[in-house]
Amino acid sequence: MALSEVVLARSDAKGQLLWKFQAQGLTYGDRQQVAKAKTIKGQLYEAGRPVFDIASMGGTVRQTNQQVRLEGKIQVTDRQRKVLFQGQEAQWNPASGFLVVRGN
Repeated sequence: MALSEVVLARSDAKGQLLWKFQAQGLTYGDRQQVAKAKTIKGQLYEAGRPVFDIASMGGTVRQTNQQVRLEGKIQVTDRQRKVLFQGQEAQWNPASGFLVVRGN
């Protein structure tokens, strides 16, 4: 299935956002746990508040339980520290507050 512009979001059991992305040119795989997009922009949340801004020009979104992994040319900005991370993969685990950015 292909969609031109969508919002992807995941909340915890209390209804607090864990992550939220706007994606363009999205295509879903058969199991709808993997999506490919031309552009992805959004936020990663901790305790219901955005802590990281994330953007990718083309990439893949993989959801496993409440974790999310993005693959592609990724930029992540830490909102509090004003630090920019760049890589080919970012994995967000909201339960532990752990963000891993890998590649380059």
